[in-house]
Amino acid sequence: MKEKKDKTAKAAVKTTVKADTAIAAYGLLTTPKTQERDGMKLSGLDTKDIFTVLRAVNTLKPVAVAFEDFRKDAQERLKPEGWDEKVQQFAKASDDEKAEINRAAIEYNDRVNECVATELEKEKEIDFYERLGEEAFGKLVKDNGHLLDVRSIMLLQEVLCQ
Repeated sequence: MKEKKDKTAKAAVKTTVKADTAIAAYGLLTTPKTQERDGMKLSGLDTKDIFTVLRAVNTLKPVAVAFEDFRKDAQERLKPEGWDEKVQQFAKASDDEKAEINRAAIEYNDRVNECVATELEKEKEIDFYERLGEEAFGKLVKDNGHLLDVRSIMLLQEVLCQ
C-alpha cells in the first residue's frame, strides 16, 4: 500500500517548461516518415529508453495541441473581412490587386504572429517525467542525424535529459 502512495505522489510532481520549447520538442519527437525523409527513429534505444521518450512525448502533447488550437482560433478570428473571397480571386486579380492582397496578407500574418507570440513565451506546468541518460540520448541523436541540427540537439537535450 505504501508503494501506491509513493507512486501517486511521484506522479503528482509537476515541472514547468516554456511553451515554445515544449512545442518544438514535441514536433521533433513526432516527426513522421515521409517520401522525402525518415521520421524520428527510436528503434536504436533500449526498450526502457523508448518508453521514457514516449512518456515525454505524451507529457508535451497537451501543450502542443493547445497551442495549435489557439493558433487556428487566432487565424480565424483575426481574418480580415472578405478574406476568403480575396484569396480565391488572387489568380485572376490584376497586378495592383495582387499587390494589395499581398500587403493585406502580410498585415494579417503579422497580427496572428503577434497574438501567438505571447502564448509561446508562457511557462506551462506539465507532469514531471523520467529523463534519458547520456548514453541513451547519444543513441537517439546518432540514429536521427538526418533530422537534427545543433539547435535541435540542444533543445532535445534540455527537454529529455535535464
